[in-house]
Amino acid sequence: MHVMPEFATVALVVVSEHRFAQLLDFHRQMLDVLRSVTGFGSHTLWKDADFQDQYRWLTLHSDADSAMVGLNDWIESGGADRLVGELETTLSTVSLKIDWKNGLEPGKTALNQAMSMSVRRAEPGFGADLEAEVHDVFENMTYMDGYLGSFYGSNASLSEELIGIAFWTNRMAFERSLPQRPPYELRLLERIA
Repeated sequence: MHVMPEFATVALVVVSEHRFAQLLDFHRQMLDVLRSVTGFGSHTLWKDADFQDQYRWLTLHSDADSAMVGLNDWIESGGADRLVGELETTLSTVSLKIDWKNGLEPGKTALNQAMSMSVRRAEPGFGADLEAEVHDVFENMTYMDGYLGSFYGSNASLSEELIGIAFWTNRMAFERSLPQRPPYELRLLERIA
């Protein structure tokens, strides 16, 4: 059964290159745990294009409850403790309720395709203005060459912060989409699992 994702979690993990094979093993183990969770959508692994030791897991669920069950199952399996211990790292996560989506979902992207991730913050009380601006940007992206899909949503812990994620055929397509000087934090990643 296909799940309509409405909730996303992005987990940043910093891992040295010599532990990359272990990271892939953890990815597969986590995927095995998550597949049994009702409401699970997809779980993909992305490598940062600029910081070679940074990776991000992007996990989609039907809702926040499903995401919490997935996290608890992963913790109960011992996976979280093993990940931190064996890879000598920590996880930094952000969760968002998806407010808008279009096109291809992350689980349908191919290996080596690109993902851009932007983080934008509004001044207190101006969240609606920022969302309208982000909505216009994401609507316009749908017409760009190499665009595959996208979504954005509010940070579940900080409502004035919007996180936007877009999928591209490759790095060149992403770079053609950029404004001259992006006024916000922007990362480019490549799908590796």
